[in-house]
Amino acid sequence: MSRTPLALVLLAAASPFALGQELWRQNPFNTCGGYSSQDARNLGGLGWFSEVAEDFQAQADWRIGSIEFWGGYCTPDNARGNTQSFVIRFYTDNGNIPGTEIYEAEVTTFTEDLYYTIPGPDLAGYHYTLDLPLPFETGAAGEFWISIVAVLDRGGTSSEPQWGWAESFEDYGSIMASWFFDPHNFQPNLNNAEMAFVLHAADDTCAADLSGSSDPNDPSYGVPDGSADSADFFYYLDQFVAGNLAEADLTGSSDPNDPAYGVPDGLIDAADFFYYLDLFVQGC
Repeated sequence: MSRTPLALVLLAAASPFALGQELWRQNPFNTCGGYSSQDARNLGGLGWFSEVAEDFQAQADWRIGSIEFWGGYCTPDNARGNTQSFVIRFYTDNGNIPGTEIYEAEVTTFTEDLYYTIPGPDLAGYHYTLDLPLPFETGAAGEFWISIVAVLDRGGTSSEPQWGWAESFEDYGSIMASWFFDPHNFQPNLNNAEMAFVLHAADDTCAADLSGSSDPNDPSYGVPDGSADSADFFYYLDQFVAGNLAEADLTGSSDPNDPAYGVPDGLIDAADFFYYLDLFVQGC
């Protein structure tokens, strides 16, 4: 029986933070915040008023797909800010300050987990994880800069706090650079501060690639072939209808902002179907 692929009009969702190989690490202080790096887009707000960047030495052909970092609002946990997204930028080096911007992505799906509380005032610090929508490829080995900017209301009628990127406690032989109410005019930090972050390699596996054929009698049925096409969709549909938990149970929610998104829950239901559609549209 011939099958006609469905017309899928869905936005691709961010991956559920399956961190790849660690490429670079700068460990954090135990703290509740750090240097201001924030874009306030609310009506009457401060706008993009600060940016912090830190350098790293990349090997040739790195493909950076995920980032960890630390920071916070220096508030109690129950008064944390409502960060909307993070903007990640990569720059070339220009004599110990960032040079030309060569990558920019705004990421709306991220984790924000409590990692430290300052005793007494109970000020909370957070560990963040996010996936880039497309990997950043270094190409040749050399020095690059990464900046992390929180999109969070500030000023005007907003009562949101200020967000800061946490420092590292180790000496990596570099100095971060920043600007504050002086757009793009990066200056080296006078306190020799270095920032805390981890870079992970992109995971090049393709979650939507399940089968090389939609025919159960074909030897390539159920064998990934490196592409996401109608064979994969109909293979997943077969497993869904058959109630195959090992193949069809993919998620506990169809909402990318739900912590259960991408976490199997022992059930096969509509959430799994729509999660697979997200993967399918994302492609390989």
